Amino acid sequence: MAAKNNAKVLPRQGSLGWHLVDLIRTIRRPQGKMPTLLLLNLMILLVFGLIILFSASYVTGYYRFGDVYHYIRPQAILAVGGVGLMLLISKLDYHIYRRFTFILYGITVLLMIWALFCEPISGCRRWIHGDNLPFTLQPSELAKVAIMLGVAAIYQTKRNELKKYSYGILYPVALVAGPMVLLLLAQSHKSGMIIVLCITFTMIAVGGADMLQLIFTGVVGVIGVVAYLMTQEDYVETRLSTWSFSLDWDVLNYQTKQSILAIASGQLKGVGIGNGKQKHLWLPESVNDFIFSVLCEELGFLGAIICIGLFAWLIVQALVIAVQAPDIYGVVLATGITAQIAWQVIFNLFVVTSIGPNTGISLPFFSDGGTSLVLLLGEMGILLNIGRAGNQAQERAQREARLQKEAQSEHQIQ
Repeated sequence: MAAKNNAKVLPRQGSLGWHLVDLIRTIRRPQGKMPTLLLLNLMILLVFGLIILFSASYVTGYYRFGDVYHYIRPQAILAVGGVGLMLLISKLDYHIYRRFTFILYGITVLLMIWALFCEPISGCRRWIHGDNLPFTLQPSELAKVAIMLGVAAIYQTKRNELKKYSYGILYPVALVAGPMVLLLLAQSHKSGMIIVLCITFTMIAVGGADMLQLIFTGVVGVIGVVAYLMTQEDYVETRLSTWSFSLDWDVLNYQTKQSILAIASGQLKGVGIGNGKQKHLWLPESVNDFIFSVLCEELGFLGAIICIGLFAWLIVQALVIAVQAPDIYGVVLATGITAQIAWQVIFNLFVVTSIGPNTGISLPFFSDGGTSLVLLLGEMGILLNIGRAGNQAQERAQREARLQKEAQSEHQIQ
């Protein structure tokens, strides 16, 4: 009778109370060791990024808003809050997100549609903002997370049927990434569309889909994207006409020229932190897409190498976590998080150095943008938890191997 009474007070499975109880159990559940090297690398990158952002933004903040802390103040506050969120998420079993994937995806779609009805900023409807809102939100950053969780959920559910075109490629591309890509196009967020597609195809390639099918789909997708862009008010022609891999000065547009000047001015050691000149309203988007140019001017080639090295080491550690994840859900999800950082860094560096055409892609942990920073730190929390799960699985395997060896030794003695 007592057991029945106790069972009645437990929350019904699937209810809000049940999810809260399970969340508390998840936090209290023993886990593996924290990937401390990844965490240390991330904190160095974050502090480094905040220092460079302040140096790059105080001039613009003063000239435009009369406040040298206009950009760094909210970014620093969100960074502190984001680190707290990251550490909390690192304690949550990453499998818990499968329950909320559909809800998160639906909320993201609604937010993306909401952005279409807000007043455009710089000709684009990418942000949710207004006089009655105390914040500005860019839902396309949340779209990346929703796509990662959606693709990972499909691959976990259909892990034994991924060689089929429908489960391995069609569903992740058409049902998960497809709606977000269409909404990104409606927002005139073509760079976001490219990043989303790169993330999706990286996850598919690592997850176990048939490679010939993936190559075929990728080729068709690239042709389709290029064909679409060429019809968009000379979008491709405009970008290519102002791009020169050989740095032809007569071809480059103003923004790229100022970026190259900033990078060249830094030489080996830079002009010193805070002493850059291009950020004095010469270099457009110095607090966002072209913040790496400011870094190069002030810290020189050595500072640039340190920055790239920190990102490279972060990506390598994240890939190790993905490889050691205990299940395909963790492998694919960790790959998606790593792919986002890797592709954004690559594209951003290509743009500021004119290796690739100019397109607006921010540098993770450095560029101004509260939504991006908080979500990136949240993603890193998920990655840390996958790392802890992988460490726990390795510790369990080592313990079982040791016990088995001891048992064999005792059997031989007997």
